[in-house]
Amino acid sequence: MIETVTRILEQFQEKYHIHFMRDKDGLELTLEGISDKFQLVFWGNEITLLAGAWYEHFERPGELQEFLEKLFVGSIQVVVKHRGKTPVAYQLQLVDNGTPKVLSQSGMIFSPFWRKKSYKTLTYIAANKLVR
Repeated sequence: MIETVTRILEQFQEKYHIHFMRDKDGLELTLEGISDKFQLVFWGNEITLLAGAWYEHFERPGELQEFLEKLFVGSIQVVVKHRGKTPVAYQLQLVDNGTPKVLSQSGMIFSPFWRKKSYKTLTYIAANKLVR
């Protein structure tokens, strides 16, 4: 499976300034213009994309490819809920005509509820090599 994902990432390199390398757990990705690092971890027949305060699971490499395509053009945004400085929940949202639709969400069962609540919306629009 890691070989298939590597080929997908090589295709992304034709369009985006993406760099990836194997590490002990899978693949680490960086993109020009995006400060967060991404990690792809492979467990059995599952791919997990980790990115700081959020993650998403994929059963097939094609699902990952479709997700990344939407993420890198800004069609998917991530809303992270914090209590104080601690991220405690997130939602992955597909934005269609300015309207967000929740794709998935997760959160801590117990969070420090006494701390101030805040939200941060993350977008990961990658610099496109083909646009000048």
